[in-house]
Amino acid sequence: MIKKLTLLFFIILTPTLSYSYQCTMLMSNVDSAIMKIDENKYSSLIEAAKMLRKKGEEAHDNGDHLLSEEILNAALRLLNI
Repeated sequence: MIKKLTLLFFIILTPTLSYSYQCTMLMSNVDSAIMKIDENKYSSLIEAAKMLRKKGEEAHDNGDHLLSEEILNAALRLLNI
C-alpha cells in the first residue's frame, strides 16, 4: 500500500516539476551574459538589460512568473549580440 501511494505521489509530482518556472535560471543567464559583454562598447545595452533583469526579478517576487520569464527572455535577446 505504501509503495502504491509513493508511486502515485511521484506520478503526480513529476509533471509539476517539469513545468516549473525558469525565473531564477533566466536571472542567472542574464547576469552571465552581462559579464561577458564589453562594457565600454555596449554600455547602453547593458544598462537596458540590467533594468529588464530588475523588472523580471520584481515580477518573480510578486508571483507573476510568466511575466518574469517574458521580461528576462527579452533581456537575453537584447544581450544576444
